[in-house]
Amino acid sequence: MTKKILIILIIILILAVVGVSIFYFAFSKNNPNSDQFDGSPLGFIFGSFGGGEGTNTDNLGETPDITIGEEKPLLRLRKISETPTAGFVVFKNKDKEVAVRYTERATGHIFEASTIRPTVKRISNTTIPRIYEAIWVNSEESVMRYLDEDNNIKSFYAKVIKNEADSTAEGKTEGLYLRDNIKGIILYGN
Repeated sequence: MTKKILIILIIILILAVVGVSIFYFAFSKNNPNSDQFDGSPLGFIFGSFGGGEGTNTDNLGETPDITIGEEKPLLRLRKISETPTAGFVVFKNKDKEVAVRYTERATGHIFEASTIRPTVKRISNTTIPRIYEAIWVNSEESVMRYLDEDNNIKSFYAKVIKNEADSTAEGKTEGLYLRDNIKGIILYGN
């Protein structure tokens, strides 16, 4: 009896592997009508984002895609960072445009991305390695948290200092360390 059940389970397992393989290979080809499709089966199931050719955008809202000169439209949903991030804040910059400022997890560098242009600018190149979490207080201040070599939780209250001499140059991050092993940080209204 147990031999019969074992054979049935093996057959079911083989059929499942074959089915998943057929599904993956059948739907992993890029759609030639759209440059938005990334080739993954999930992209096929959920559709492509960004209103490329052959994509129904009727239910995405009334705002048109943002175009810059003769360039391709800027996608409504797009990847801002190629590397893992520790935290972000959305704010209006000095030009009254909505921007996203985020902390890179590996280095602690702070970047700013425009929501209307495909630009990402490094704001601070002060290196604080292995940031696990960055809790933003506002667009200029955050608390960066990481584990040191002894597994102590380090919390660094950081303020972005802009380069006053050259507005196009990167700034730096200055601040102070809070006491070790703070379990959690809660921000109250501004």
